[in-house]
Amino acid sequence: MDNHVGMPYHEADGYVSHLVSSATEKAIRQQKSTRRPLLWKTAAAAAVVLLLAGTGVTYYKYAATQQLTAKSQTSPVDEFLNNLTDEEVQMLTYYEVEEITIDEY
Repeated sequence: MDNHVGMPYHEADGYVSHLVSSATEKAIRQQKSTRRPLLWKTAAAAAVVLLLAGTGVTYYKYAATQQLTAKSQTSPVDEFLNNLTDEEVQMLTYYEVEEITIDEY
């Protein structure tokens, strides 16, 4: 059974093969050109990740240094106690604070 449907347009075989080959070439060129923006996007994303990681590490080191600095400072009470002599330390045990009643305040 031979089912040939007549088409309203009759094109030459050379024209059709040229049309197919030019469409194929155009598709290949477009495919190659779409890879470059993808490469740039990937490179930009990698740069952002590296920047964020570098910022995080720098902040972490800065925060750790700040904590060490804060911990290494001696308080005024510690300074006072470190400057006491042995006799003054023995006198501390005899020191009493008078109670302040609410009426006196």
